Amino acid sequence: MRFTVAIAVILWAGGAVASPKGVWQTESTEDGRYLYVKVHPCNQAAGQLCGTIVDAFGDVSEKLIGLSIIWNMTPDGDNRWDHGKILGVKETIYDSEMKLLGDGRLNVSGCAFAGLVCKSQAWQRID
Repeated sequence: MRFTVAIAVILWAGGAVASPKGVWQTESTEDGRYLYVKVHPCNQAAGQLCGTIVDAFGDVSEKLIGLSIIWNMTPDGDNRWDHGKILGVKETIYDSEMKLLGDGRLNVSGCAFAGLVCKSQAWQRID
């Protein structure tokens, strides 16, 4: 019986998809500004995730706290979410995707012009 339970636990853990839910630190700008963004469910029926700024560091306006900057990230395979939107620094909305990297970071990218121009950041998990 113990062997069966152990095998079931190993199979369950091995088949689990990691989740980006939680608080992430964005990459710092050259002048040391960065954000904490909470990734959370926003449409559970579709498994979609969104992201909201929960803290700001450096010379950043506290008005940003509570601002939704990621919308409608839809699961698209193991450790990947796609077909979402992200708010850029100049209040421009870009197509976006997220992918959990093997080292535990979250790669977040935004693209314009049908994917011809893209930028990405690797965020660190805080919580």
